[in-house]
Amino acid sequence: MANPRLIRLAALVLLAVPVSCSKETPPVPEEEAEPVEVGQIYNLSFDGWSTDGNVHVCYGPGSSASQRLVWDSANSTTAALGKQTTFPESEFVAVAGEGKKAVRLTTQKVMGKMAAGNLFTGRMVKVNILKSTATMDWGVPFSSRPVALEGYACYQPAKINFTQSPYNSLSGRLDSGHVFVVLADWESPARVTPPSDDLDIEGDPAIIGYGKVVFDHDMDGYEKFRLEIEYRSERTPAYALIVASSSALGGYFTGGSGSTLYLDEFRFVYPE
Repeated sequence: MANPRLIRLAALVLLAVPVSCSKETPPVPEEEAEPVEVGQIYNLSFDGWSTDGNVHVCYGPGSSASQRLVWDSANSTTAALGKQTTFPESEFVAVAGEGKKAVRLTTQKVMGKMAAGNLFTGRMVKVNILKSTATMDWGVPFSSRPVALEGYACYQPAKINFTQSPYNSLSGRLDSGHVFVVLADWESPARVTPPSDDLDIEGDPAIIGYGKVVFDHDMDGYEKFRLEIEYRSERTPAYALIVASSSALGGYFTGGSGSTLYLDEFRFVYPE
């Protein structure tokens, strides 16, 4: 019989090293790639889903190689421990129709630590459950200036039962989820490792526009939201970052096991 302690140590080593969240994919001819409307980002509807091995990934079977690098989550790491936190949802959707899907983000306990359901534009670099850290490259190329992001959300929060300093006082309170948008003219995606090296929303001079919506109550069904983007500059963005989490403080490993955020049919809005 295999030594359980050695199996556990092997799993921990896996979590401590960089992980590639997408395998090398043969290029898809442009005529076969899924079309993307000007001023939007690929798969904002969340209809496109595939599996990479046993891992749920947010792109459709007709996506191009570049489209497969738009959305990411921590699934590739947590799946190694038998759990995922980001799922396609085909039964409970905001807009019904053939092939329509949503995304379901669920905060879960993974090896005694909290892992928030998350989805973001960019790439996951590595997750270290032991040290409660996650390193991500945030943002994908984008050069438009939308005034808002609209979409549908249904939030079902749990009470916070995992905390990390400086949020220990939140234990027992109802969890909250969120979606935020950053438009910036970074020279490359922003590499962050919360909480020690997080995105400086207020102080980063490259950030051109920002907006956030917080979900802090239990919802019976989908509610439409409009996230207004506040601009600080007339410059043209180079990157767009969209981050969604079933626990708003998931980057600080603080949240409630079972908190679930459903999201569907995102769309950037422009002046008429």
